This record gives sequence, C-alpha cells and structure tokens, in this order.
Amino acid sequence: MNSFERAASHALVRESPAVNFFEGALLGNGGMGAVVCVRPDAVMIHFGHNNAWDIRLAENNKDRIGTFKEIFEKVKAIPESHKLLTDDPWYAEYLKIAAENYRKPYPRPFPCGTLVLGFDRRHVESLGYHLNIADGMCRVNLLVGGVPCFLDVFCEMAADRLWLSTVDAAGNPVESPFNRVKLVPDAETPADLPSFSGQVLDAEGRLSFRQVLPRLEPVDGKPGAAHPADKAFRLQVRLSVVLTMASRLRVNGTWGEMGPLERRIASPEPFASVVQIDEGLASTVPEQTQAAIPEPVQAGFAAARSSAAASWKDYWS
Repeated sequence: MNSFERAASHALVRESPAVNFFEGALLGNGGMGAVVCVRPDAVMIHFGHNNAWDIRLAENNKDRIGTFKEIFEKVKAIPESHKLLTDDPWYAEYLKIAAENYRKPYPRPFPCGTLVLGFDRRHVESLGYHLNIADGMCRVNLLVGGVPCFLDVFCEMAADRLWLSTVDAAGNPVESPFNRVKLVPDAETPADLPSFSGQVLDAEGRLSFRQVLPRLEPVDGKPGAAHPADKAFRLQVRLSVVLTMASRLRVNGTWGEMGPLERRIASPEPFASVVQIDEGLASTVPEQTQAAIPEPVQAGFAAARSSAAASWKDYWS
C-alpha cells in the first residue's frame, strides 16, 4: 500500500466560504501554525507559534505554600469532627492561596496575528478550499471574472515561513486577484502588555509588527519592567506587488483611510508572498532591524515547495 497516495485521496474539502477559525484549513510545521479561512471578501490567515507565549508567571505566597510533608502533617491534624476538610479555617485559607496564582490569565499561548488579503466581491468570488493532507498544500478556490483562479498556500518544514502564489487552472502564475493587504495583531491583547510596534516598507512590499512578551508581572495594570528573559516575536509579510496607502470602503458603507498596517495592492503582476515568524528573546528580535525574508518570486516558491513536498513524502514513507 502506498500511504502517500492513500493520504492524497482523503483531502479536506470545503465548497463554500470558511469564515470561522474552526472551519479553516490548518497548516503547520511543528513550530509555526496557520489557519486559512476564506471569507466572501478576503482570504484570512491566522498565525500562531509553539514558542509564542505570554510567559508572565505569578509566584505569590511562596513562603506559605510549604512542602508536601508540611501540608500532609497539617491535614492529618484536622479534627475528624469536621464534615468537610474546608470546615477547617486553615485548610479553607490554604486552598485560596494555593489557587491564587492559577487564577491569573497567564501563562498562556499568545496569538501571532492575522494576514488579510482582500478582494473586490464584484469581480472575485470565493468558493472554499482543498487541503491535501498528503503534501500539506492548501488551494483556495476563487472565480475572477468568472474564470477559475487558485491561491496555493503551504508551510516550509525547515523554517517558520508560509508561501502563497496565485495560479490558473494550468498552474501558470496569474495577476493578483487581491486589492488590499492587512496585518492584524491580536485584538484582545490586554493593556498590561506592551503595545505592538508596526513597520511598513511600501517600496519593498513589506509589512510587519513586533510584540514583546515580558517576563515580569504587570504593576498597577501596566507592563512590568524590562527583563533579560523577555521574549518577542515578529510577524512579517513580503509581497511581489506594489503597495500604496489609499482609502477603502468600510463595512458600514463609508470611505475612510486604511489603517497603519494596511495597504492597497496597486500593481497587476503575478501574485506571490512570503509570511515569516521570527521569535526568541526580545534582544534577538530587535524593534527596527528585521530578519531577512526571501524574495517572493516564483523560483523561490518552487524551490521551497519542492523541499516541503520531499519532507511530506518522507513522513508518509
């Protein structure tokens, strides 16, 4: 039995838009994860990483927690006349202090943001996706002016990168069906974490944001002091197309300026893109200096695709 061919015959197929996170196609390489969602007006990709965590840790009451031996001796001394252990004042209080640190909202996994590739619904229709579990390729199905068009998406296996390219039914690159791009940092980041810092390089077709994940707990609802163990990550996207700032039609039907991490796609050349997550100690993910990211050209897409496909074949062999 050829396990690769058997896996290829069990693709995950969605024949309508998949707006909800849990309806999306899940891609990943063991470190970076990406969920491809298909909206009626955009392709939306949510990112995460196994090393991106809110690493703050509460360590209150350390001097009162005690050792197992100390606690067991005190529990044995609780009068048998109590119907419940919590009838004992010491035990009831101990449960409160022992659970206090676990009531904090951290540590927890931290979302790494979302890439939005928007299109004009008058000319582009989203039809769903096809995820091949044999080789990790997700193909988003679109109709552009009534003609089939596909957005191919896959993860590199040896680097935290996602590659995207639009092709026709014959596999040839086609011009971008998208008219805008946007990076969306986690909308539920609490105020007691540092704000993200964004950067856009229009001439290079690059957008990015950096998020610091502090080691120390907040003080009075504000981020704690900087610490050598602080972590950080950067989500950056590089596109093959020209980017410009422009106005856009809002969801309420009015026109307004694009946001700081949003740009209009202003050139018709074939669409390709690379999305990359850089993570580690905050000192190794500096605010201004971005890590190198491959140029989003078809040759690079093909080389990365070949390497990823080989990894998947090894997996199924």
